[in-house]
Amino acid sequence: MSVFPHKSKLSFCLTVLSFSVMLLQACDPSNSTDEKKIKSNKTIDSPTANYQSKLDIKVPAVGQSVRFGDSVKVETMLAPGAVVDSIQYRVNRQLVSVKNAYIPAHVFRAGRNDIDLTAFGKGFKEQLNTHVQVNTSKAPNVIKPKIVKTFAHDTKAYTQGLFWHQGFLYEGTGQFGESMLRKVNLVQNKVLQSIDLPGNVFGEGIALHNDKIYQLTWQSHKAYVYDAKTFALKKELEYPTEGWGITNYGNQLIMSDGTQNLYVLAPENFSLVDQFQVYDHVGPINQINELEWIEGKIWANVYLTNFILIIDPKTGFVESKIDMSGLIPSTYANSNDNVLNGIAYDVQTKRIFVTGKRWPVIYQIAL
Repeated sequence: MSVFPHKSKLSFCLTVLSFSVMLLQACDPSNSTDEKKIKSNKTIDSPTANYQSKLDIKVPAVGQSVRFGDSVKVETMLAPGAVVDSIQYRVNRQLVSVKNAYIPAHVFRAGRNDIDLTAFGKGFKEQLNTHVQVNTSKAPNVIKPKIVKTFAHDTKAYTQGLFWHQGFLYEGTGQFGESMLRKVNLVQNKVLQSIDLPGNVFGEGIALHNDKIYQLTWQSHKAYVYDAKTFALKKELEYPTEGWGITNYGNQLIMSDGTQNLYVLAPENFSLVDQFQVYDHVGPINQINELEWIEGKIWANVYLTNFILIIDPKTGFVESKIDMSGLIPSTYANSNDNVLNGIAYDVQTKRIFVTGKRWPVIYQIAL
């Protein structure tokens, strides 16, 4: 990712804002017929114009701060004479079980969590919502890596994404007119196979999934999908945000867009499956960039910093921070552009590789 000279704060904010609006429209339960009737002050089962709410949420308060690991009490207030037969509870659109009026702690994630109630009674169905803000006071562990081995790296490669597959390193590079996907012999520092992106496209992160390679673009709102063996272009997929980093996430893909948000995407069409936020004990962490899936955790570069985060995908909280400052080549120490970026994991040998944009070296590290 580069803010020099290409990245505009204005374009970044507009893109994030537009995606937020799209997500709200896509996920807003008010798009349902029942919700529209309620919002137009009509009951579900009759055309009576004088509709009054049968119940309200007493606690939690809207935006209430909740400590991670705590269950959340939900209390409702009934209107006089109202009888509610049952209530369904959802957290972040997922149905949850509530015991003794408490939502269990394990269903909550970092940051904002939406709580939706659907109440059923004689002659009515009513939906209410609130949200809580989940925070943690536990600071991540800070880890200094050990250098196991070093390899030469092409200093012309503006590294945006890395992954390891069957003995070779795959690298996606950026910059207009320089972006490409390539297969590299790590030991020889030799490019074995490559394909250039169009000159007006800024390449971003890459990921392998089901014998296909996915390559993001920065502001073109498209991903290129290649055959992993031949690099033949299979199709293009669209997404509304900027594209920064991408990696595997079980049977799906997970993408960053330079904010604190991570988006879970369906590989076949990039439809949004889920999203969550990345937090530490201070708050949300922005500029999440290159991603790698390592042993059930998400490793993530933070753009313009010397840290790699280890994120719990179930919660969005940062468990550890890897301080890479001791590995930065001396000539790149004060660079605003050629920064740390690139993480690859060899599943068979458990080797971890890291590098930076146009760095002369790739490091094999151990924690």
